[in-house]
Amino acid sequence: MELKPKEIIGRMEAKFNIKISYMKAWDARRKAIKVVFGSWEESYHTLNLFMDVVASAMPQTVYRIQSSQANRFQRLFWAFDPSVTGWMYCRPVLSLDVTFLLGKYRGTLLTAIGLDANNGLFPLAFAIVESECTES
Repeated sequence: MELKPKEIIGRMEAKFNIKISYMKAWDARRKAIKVVFGSWEESYHTLNLFMDVVASAMPQTVYRIQSSQANRFQRLFWAFDPSVTGWMYCRPVLSLDVTFLLGKYRGTLLTAIGLDANNGLFPLAFAIVESECTES
């Protein structure tokens, strides 16, 4: 459960009978998130390792990470092994969708979805790119 700074302030006042500023609550929230989940930068540095582990657990998983000249993350594409092998049992309809990623680093999540025999959504492939453009 993620608390907003105003909720943190309210709980601190109710539980400990102390008042803190909005900025102190915001800073405490930011530090707690970093302790629990790690920093944004660490997440990008461990992306290769994470995808290698996924590919070793599911050997036919396909992925490609593209970096810039300065060795900075640009794009990631992946399709899980069960999705690739299961695609042959799906209807020959492919839907593409986009959602925008919000946070410290912006981006776009692209998804390719099929329909299975029960007309259920069947995720096939994913990509994280900088924007919806021809290069991506």
